[in-house]
Amino acid sequence: MLAALHWCQETGDRAMFGLRLAGALWPFWHFRSHLIEGRTWLQLFLAQPADTGIATRSIRARALLGAGWLAYFQDDYASGAASGTESLTLYQQESDAGGCAGALNLLDFRAVALGDYQGAIELLEESHLPTPPLAVGGSASLPLRQAQERRL
Repeated sequence: MLAALHWCQETGDRAMFGLRLAGALWPFWHFRSHLIEGRTWLQLFLAQPADTGIATRSIRARALLGAGWLAYFQDDYASGAASGTESLTLYQQESDAGGCAGALNLLDFRAVALGDYQGAIELLEESHLPTPPLAVGGSASLPLRQAQERRL
């Protein structure tokens, strides 16, 4: 895995492969607690010039979503929100409802972590799905239920 990432890093024409690979690996880095390593690789490949093709937008959106989640898990909510917002924009450009829901889910978790329960409710409502697809295991509505219970 690391050899493949290093190979992708060697020349600029392989950067898209690296971005695709890093975007797919973020759950591994999360579950293995390699958050710094994952963020480093994602940031390295996200820093490469972006192509404007639809496939490239999809790859970039997934990598941004992964970078956002890894930042969130390190309590870096500002970076997580920036990545999540950019990911949401790309998913919206593609009309990818599942991707949008995943990005909104990240932004929702951030809002709950910062105590913005009304903002969290609005983000979940914006997703237009009863339960947004999960980017991370567990129930997507759990933070919302916890926020509602705290308000009662």
